Amino acid sequence: SGHAGHLLQIFVRRDLVDCLCYAALPYGEIDKERMPLSTWLSGNNSFGYGQARILAHPQHFMDPEAVKMFAVSADPTFQDNRAKFQEDLQKLFSESLHRLRAPGPQHRE
Repeated sequence: SGHAGHLLQIFVRRDLVDCLCYAALPYGEIDKERMPLSTWLSGNNSFGYGQARILAHPQHFMDPEAVKMFAVSADPTFQDNRAKFQEDLQKLFSESLHRLRAPGPQHRE
């Protein structure tokens, strides 16, 4: 449809912030002055500068009690199809994680 604009909000449970997130300089280098990130975020600091990075660890991102994400698009076609895409992606991740957790075949020599 040609409508530009997407918004993605990611909320990380407070006790997981330092496990999954870090303060960053441009291009992802760690910003040591704002670490640990949870302390900086809880302080009386300006959010008008700086960046943060979130490590998308599947164990936490698949847990709705740990991480919540909300997305919206100005493109109605994308927005209308997003829920189905998300369901398919979640199913794919769940199946992959299940296979990783399942015990593998025993090796015999």
